[in-house]
Amino acid sequence: MTVEAARSLLADLRDRGVKVEASSGGKLRYAPRSEIDKPTLVRLRLYKQTLLSILQGIPVEDPPDDDVPPFVHKEIERASELGLVARWSRHFGYISIHDPTTGQWWDLQIKDAPKWAKWEAHKRKELSRDGDAHAYDLTSGDMEEIWEGERQGDEAIVEEYPVEEEN
Repeated sequence: MTVEAARSLLADLRDRGVKVEASSGGKLRYAPRSEIDKPTLVRLRLYKQTLLSILQGIPVEDPPDDDVPPFVHKEIERASELGLVARWSRHFGYISIHDPTTGQWWDLQIKDAPKWAKWEAHKRKELSRDGDAHAYDLTSGDMEEIWEGERQGDEAIVEEYPVEEEN
């Protein structure tokens, strides 16, 4: 899954006119930087090692399912169920974003985190303070329902008509 996602990212970047190269010292170079938004930057960091291998022509493949122990399948299934979610990191000034394909958590500085991740981290903390003991276990679907519920009030059409006075 990781190799497929990395190749998909490279194809997406090429379609957007972004040139990606492996440079010395195990770094990725890309240009133009103006085409790299924050979600793309997160994906570049997430698949960095796989991208470097692909760009350097090193054969890389995901392990076959037969070689993967059952507990790994369970972890991947749990990661997929949790989805793409965000919460406050244990490190001050960072937000952790969960990768649903691998189950890994990635820390981003708050200034670099996407707007949705900031909202979600704040909302989880708010729910926890209000007594929801499972606020930090909510899935991406659960968080989406909360977001939709909050938005419904914003979308209401309100028309104001003056009250007619009786004489």
